[in-house]
Amino acid sequence: MLFDAHAHGFRVLGGIPERGIYDNMKTAVDKVSRGKERQINRHFQVMASHYFFEPEFRVSQQAPSTHIVLLTESDLWVNP
Repeated sequence: MLFDAHAHGFRVLGGIPERGIYDNMKTAVDKVSRGKERQINRHFQVMASHYFFEPEFRVSQQAPSTHIVLLTESDLWVNP
């Protein structure tokens, strides 16, 4: 479901962001270490590599995300 949602979102938006900021969800992160170190789920890393974007994960002490996506024109790489 997560991977399909990404593919659909990229199609609808007409591009792919250079980076994505995520919570430490189990579909993306296998293990949370200290600071910003994460053991990223293999399937999630394959998807990020396929679409050429860099995933970033919030630090546990940060405020929880509001699940709102804010994009500007400069955030998107438009497919040729």
